[in-house]
Amino acid sequence: RGRVPLEVHDVPVEVAPAAAPQAAPSALTKAAVLAFFVVTRALHPPAIDNTKVDGEFRYEAVSVPLTECVVDLALGQAAALCLGGVAAWRGIFRPKPMAVFSAIGFVYAFGDVLELKSMSGLSGPTYQVLSQAKLIVTPSLLYLIKGTRQTLLQCILLVLLVLSLCCYIVMKDLLARHRALQQDPSWTPSFSGASSFGISMALLKIFVSCLCAVLSDKYMKEFSSEPIYVQLVQFKFAWFASLLMVSFVDGTAWERGMYHDWTVPTWLACASYTITTWSTMILLAVLDSLTKNIGEAGTVLLTYFVVIWHPAFDESYEGELLLTVVVVFLSASAYLTSKGVVAKAQEYDKSQRQTA
Repeated sequence: RGRVPLEVHDVPVEVAPAAAPQAAPSALTKAAVLAFFVVTRALHPPAIDNTKVDGEFRYEAVSVPLTECVVDLALGQAAALCLGGVAAWRGIFRPKPMAVFSAIGFVYAFGDVLELKSMSGLSGPTYQVLSQAKLIVTPSLLYLIKGTRQTLLQCILLVLLVLSLCCYIVMKDLLARHRALQQDPSWTPSFSGASSFGISMALLKIFVSCLCAVLSDKYMKEFSSEPIYVQLVQFKFAWFASLLMVSFVDGTAWERGMYHDWTVPTWLACASYTITTWSTMILLAVLDSLTKNIGEAGTVLLTYFVVIWHPAFDESYEGELLLTVVVVFLSASAYLTSKGVVAKAQEYDKSQRQTA
């Protein structure tokens, strides 16, 4: 049989242009984000302390994070509509990122509940000391989830940072006891409130907080094409629903009214919660969870000076406490600078193995 020649026609195929790689944030942007995070975190504890009446919180504790969720949901959706239009707002409900961030948001809300429970059985200094364990937990989770390893030098510096933070808390407590004895020689220190229930809740809170930070770091970068305000709304849907369920289970919140005993300082504290949430999410999107923890450690220095200088707080300058604060700051700085040195050393080792 004779072969029939086939006439081949060129069919034009439309090929979508490759997406341009997203430019990495500049060093100035990273420094600005870290500075904003440190300032907002440093001002947050004084804002919360200012809501106390006779040393205790009289308002419903769950009402503040619940209200903050409502504000974040409104702000995030408004930002999506204003900056990206209806298409950006609809992007909030994309199934895959919504499922991922909702799951993390649910765990975040569980962390809020654990924090409230732990503070019911722990004194403030004890809780702060225990919370510094996150500087050890976070690198461990980063290794398990992302495969990021810490060198021996970095591990030693992290332990040094934890110990320096513990020294700061212990020194602050000792100086407070010393002042009390000077004013009243018959004063007897009371039990610190370090119950087994409070300690267990605090340790669970630390694990949950570190887990959420690492997961947020991982998936916010994986879905980096989504704006931060879209991701925050995806977090907050499940976060709000979880806290709302907690408020109904608790019972007293709705019996007495969600906003009973709210004052101007309480609203300011709610605003502080909102600002710190946004600054945390921005930092995790631009930097990483380890930098978040180091930044939180660095806020100790700034918080100290805020409390000393602000007339609303009855604190005075004490040289011993300032020395421990400086040690904390230098320990954090040592870890931060070690990251660049370790990265260069790893690159050098890699080049040596390639040339060998």
